Amino acid sequence: MQLGGRLMYNKVRSSCLKRHLIDGFLYFNYRKIMAVLISIIAILLIIPTQNVEASTGSLSMEQSFVSPNSSESFTVNNSDTYNVTFDITSVDMTNPILVINVPKGINISYYPTASNATLSPTLITSGAVTNQQDENGNTVLTYRFNSDMTAIGFNITLMPTYKLDETTYTVSANYYDGETIISSQSKTVTITNNPTLKPNIMSMSNSKNSLIFNDEVSEYYISCRGYIYYYPSRANHYSYDYVEYTVPLPDESVPGLGSESSFTAFEEGVSYAIGSGTTAYSVIYYESYNYMNSAGAIVGNGKALVYILPSTHTFTSGNTSYTFDHNIYLKLTVTEPGNYSKNIRPQVKANVDGAGIVLLDHVTYPQGYSVYSSNLVGCEIKEYNISDFFYA
Repeated sequence: MQLGGRLMYNKVRSSCLKRHLIDGFLYFNYRKIMAVLISIIAILLIIPTQNVEASTGSLSMEQSFVSPNSSESFTVNNSDTYNVTFDITSVDMTNPILVINVPKGINISYYPTASNATLSPTLITSGAVTNQQDENGNTVLTYRFNSDMTAIGFNITLMPTYKLDETTYTVSANYYDGETIISSQSKTVTITNNPTLKPNIMSMSNSKNSLIFNDEVSEYYISCRGYIYYYPSRANHYSYDYVEYTVPLPDESVPGLGSESSFTAFEEGVSYAIGSGTTAYSVIYYESYNYMNSAGAIVGNGKALVYILPSTHTFTSGNTSYTFDHNIYLKLTVTEPGNYSKNIRPQVKANVDGAGIVLLDHVTYPQGYSVYSSNLVGCEIKEYNISDFFYA
């Protein structure tokens, strides 16, 4: 009986001892964990909170326009401009850098350089201001400031050009401390009117071909020289993908290279390369061609020369005019005097992203070539009259 009681006592004592050991272990670990947490909190309290954009610098950007232009509606004329103003601040920045991106087609008419009296004291001594183009033709202005610069403001002047589509463009600016971006800003301008993307803005002129009828001759050779031009002048106009110049020809004519004994007629439907370099183009002769105006109406049918000027051509890429003065002639076969012309003005059509813009449209004139000679291709063959060679 005593032995059983002692065994029971020992079990209870052993159980109590285990419980005290566990409680002690847990208490010790609790204190250890709390000590670690307190240490971590203390370290975090020592480290200051950093808000880069709020405490080290700021960038603001504003646009200003002269009426009637605005950011929502800008008409391009290759002279009107607008201003973009930048204001930056710095508290503890070590390497402030402002990078301004201007889209291709918007020219920078003015920007302050490193010699600017207001800006100069805030800039680094070497390579402070750079003006470069990226691989896409966009302009990148970069300003590098001293570490002790606290605040500065300046503006640049921008001129949208004829090179722009009628859409929205974005001028952006990024403000850095070294390689760390502090702030980004952007402003847009919408081009709502580019005259060089509008129909019927061109004119043309052809040298008048006037010959004396000779009843012993049935073949006459006349020049296909033509002159197309913007009126008013549109230098550096939109860079078209290509331009087509369609010339209605007299029914009695055949086009070719050279004249008289050197004349070589064009074959129908064959593309001929004319010129070289930036004045190179191709021309195709059609014996039956529908002259279609900008409204989609066919104003006539007959022979035609279609000149195709590629994007590399001086006129297509931006020149305000071009003269077709290569060695292309018409051989006119007739047996009597008269006005030999189709009485339909040539057409100039530009292609932009797959869409055609008629810059000079077909116009049908009544009979009477001499009255409209500058707008038509052909020849007036007259009977000899001595009075034509004298003036009152």
